[in-house]
Amino acid sequence: MIIEPVSQLGLARHLMITIKDKNNNKEKRFETPNVIIYGNLVDNGIPGDIISFATSYKTHEGALIRFPRADYIPYEEKIVKEGNVALVIGAPKESLKDVDIVFTIISKDVGSSYRRTLDTIIKIRRVMRDDAILYVSGYFKPGSLPILYYFGVDLVDDAFLVGDPKRNVIARNMVKVAEKVRKLIDEKRLRDYIEIIARKSQYNASMIKIGEKDYFKELERGYPVLNEKKVLMTVFEEALYRPDVRRYIERLREYYVPPRSERVLLLIPCSYRKPYSKSKTHREILKALSKIKNRYAIH
Repeated sequence: MIIEPVSQLGLARHLMITIKDKNNNKEKRFETPNVIIYGNLVDNGIPGDIISFATSYKTHEGALIRFPRADYIPYEEKIVKEGNVALVIGAPKESLKDVDIVFTIISKDVGSSYRRTLDTIIKIRRVMRDDAILYVSGYFKPGSLPILYYFGVDLVDDAFLVGDPKRNVIARNMVKVAEKVRKLIDEKRLRDYIEIIARKSQYNASMIKIGEKDYFKELERGYPVLNEKKVLMTVFEEALYRPDVRRYIERLREYYVPPRSERVLLLIPCSYRKPYSKSKTHREILKALSKIKNRYAIH
């Protein structure tokens, strides 16, 4: 398996995966984030027959990626490694840096809680290599899929849709979301999109707010120091916790020292017109300040 990084934003990575089929010596390639399709929809996403599902109730003989067999028992924690892949159930107690792809299952009771979902994902990612793949199966809310990708999930599947009459429709939408997320990672705009998603449900809003607040260190490592477009698109409270904003605030608290000659801190409100030099309000304030004798006492 060859894993080629394309781009990254925080824990979200756009990867190109190449797997060689030893039977016919051909290569199969796919990108992440992506959706593994086990249903009838095969025109998009990743065909489910290239991956062995790892649990006793879903296997694919001859799959290019084969996870070790293991019975899924709720609340039982285990790690089973085989070659360059690993199956993880629960919180990992050992390093996974020697494997290329990690598979885990999120049960319905875990998936219904954004805190437990994030805790499961982050604990696994902490012990993985940065370029390794995290495949999460089980229960999750389709509307929260971009947020899962944002917090480091690379692959999901449609197994939780078994029996759902809208399975193909939902799966097709999931594939479209994955395609969009890959593009947004490349453009370094995924976080802007996540903020829009967060407004669609309380679950999403809480997930992004708590996730960025509790896992800032993990997210911040992969965040660019400079934004090439120099544009921050946000208007909501959740923006206070996004890694680039929080990094700036913490840097300001830690390193900024006000000039000793200045005694008064003047806070000027934001203006509708940008840049501020064109704002009537700001021009009037600067005009008034210019008439003060001790102008340099104001900061």
